[in-house]
Amino acid sequence: MMLKQATEDLDDEDGVYVRYRLDDSLFNLRRLQAHTKTQERLIQDLFTDDAALVAHAERALQRITSCFPDASRLFGLDVSLRKTEVLHQSGPQINYHQPHITIGDTELKSTQQFTYLGSTISSDTRIDKEIDNRLSKANSSFGRLCKRVWNNKNLKSKTKIHVYRTVVLTNLLYGSETWMTYRSHIHFLERFQKRCLRNILNIDWNDFTTNVEVLEHAEIPALKPCY
Repeated sequence: MMLKQATEDLDDEDGVYVRYRLDDSLFNLRRLQAHTKTQERLIQDLFTDDAALVAHAERALQRITSCFPDASRLFGLDVSLRKTEVLHQSGPQINYHQPHITIGDTELKSTQQFTYLGSTISSDTRIDKEIDNRLSKANSSFGRLCKRVWNNKNLKSKTKIHVYRTVVLTNLLYGSETWMTYRSHIHFLERFQKRCLRNILNIDWNDFTTNVEVLEHAEIPALKPCY
């Protein structure tokens, strides 16, 4: 209700228009250019645990940001200026410039990246830092289970694979449905998964077991890129 109050008097230009389809061509950018089967929606804010205000232009974002603290005070809430940050993602072939967004007399901190809903969002729009973050978290999860699960001779391999799928793989691929991946990203993810599966199944590199055979033995599909 607070966000609705903050955005109800804004113009249609204040925000970001998202074009989408409801068929199986969600990530086919060419088919998004069609006018008969696509729809557009104006997005001015995103909200789950934290609020994220979005706009194409700096002036539009300033208007949205100025309305937000006024609306929050109506509900007895205050905006934490220390925790509020601004990130600018430049378009293709456009030089980056630092945005200047204020709340009252305070200019908000401009950052190159921040974490939203567990995912790392970068000013260069690339997912390299998010891939590094996912690999780090998945590797940490895998390491904590070495003694109690992977090296436990009382557990069957099938049980260990179930634990890997539930704990490690979910950490590795969290938010991946929104990634625009390239072969280099898939290479890093596949290398990590192959190393984990060989460790779990106790398959040494000198056993001359191919990666395809390892995946078949674990009953886990190979990771595929999305262009």
